[in-house]
Amino acid sequence: MDFKLCKSPIFIIGLPRSGTKLFREILNNHNNIFIPKAESLFIPFLVKKYGLNPNFDILQNQVNLKKDLVKSVYCINMSISYDDLNNDKFNSILKTNSWQYIFQFLFDDLVNKTKKNIIYGDKSPSYINHLPLLYKIFPDANFLHIIRDPRDQALSIKKAWNKSVYLSASNWYKSIISVKNFVSKNKINYLEFKYEDLIINPRPTLELIFDFINLEFNLEMLNFNDSIENVGEAKGLKSIKNNNFNKFRNHLTKNQIKKIELLTFPIIKSLDYNLDNKINYHKDLNKIEQFLFYLYDFIFHCIYHLKDKGLFKGLLYLRGLNQSNI
Repeated sequence: MDFKLCKSPIFIIGLPRSGTKLFREILNNHNNIFIPKAESLFIPFLVKKYGLNPNFDILQNQVNLKKDLVKSVYCINMSISYDDLNNDKFNSILKTNSWQYIFQFLFDDLVNKTKKNIIYGDKSPSYINHLPLLYKIFPDANFLHIIRDPRDQALSIKKAWNKSVYLSASNWYKSIISVKNFVSKNKINYLEFKYEDLIINPRPTLELIFDFINLEFNLEMLNFNDSIENVGEAKGLKSIKNNNFNKFRNHLTKNQIKKIELLTFPIIKSLDYNLDNKINYHKDLNKIEQFLFYLYDFIFHCIYHLKDKGLFKGLLYLRGLNQSNI
C-alpha cells in the first residue's frame, strides 16, 4: 500500500467561540499544513463502536463504518458520499485496522486536493473533552490548545447560538481542569496559548507555536482570501480583529460577570485574566441549574440548526451531531 503515515498530526482543541476557526485558517495558510474546513467530531463515536483496535477484515464492519461516516456532520459538510468511501484505496487502508491510517485518509487524502507532503490536522473543539482517547490513538500528535477569557467566550456563545453563559463558563472551567490534569501526568506534545495573545500580538505568539511544531512562520500567513468567521462580531472579516476582547464589560451585567468569575475561579486567575470582582473561591452550578441550562441549550441548539439549514437538512445535521454526542 502506497500510503505514508504522518505520525505527528495537529489537533486544535479549545471550547467553541475561542478562536479555533481563526487559528485553523492561519495554520492552513502554511504550505505544509492541511486542516479540513469541517470539524470531524466522530472519532470518539467510532472508536467506542468499533474499539480501539478495530477489525475491518470483516466486510460487514467496513460497510457499517462507511454508513456511519456518511451520516456524520463531517461528511455532510464536506459533501462526502458513500461512493467516495467505497473504493480500493480506502478498503485497503481499512484492512490495516489502524485508526491512524483511517483518519489520515479521511482528513487528508480524501479531501486534500492541493497540498502534498503535508502535516494534516483536525479542528474539533469538542475533542477538548477527549484528549486521553486522542493521545492513545495519536501518541506523537501535536495538541494545540487555544484558551479565551471565559467571560468573552460565554458572551460569544450567547450571541452566536443564544446559549447559556453560565453553562459555558462551567464547561470552560471543567474542560481546562481536566486537560491540565491529564497533561501533567503524560508525556504529550501539548501547547496552550491565549486567544487574546493571538489577536493582540500574533507574530510572537505564532512564532512560538510554529517553533513548537517545527515549522517556519511567515507574516503572509496572516493574509486571508476568504472570510474567517460566519457568525459573531468577526463575521465576514478577512483579517484578525485585534480588539475583539473585553467585550463582556459592555454586554454582560455585573451579576453575570460575577457569577462567571465564581464558576471559573481559580483557573481564570491563574491565566492572568483580570477579575472585576474580589473572588477567592470556586462555586459550580447546582444540579438543578445544570439540568435547566442543559435543556435551555439543547432547545436553542436545535432551533439554530433548523433555522440555519432548513427542516430536512437541519434534522440530518442534528442526527449527525447526536451520533457524535455533541
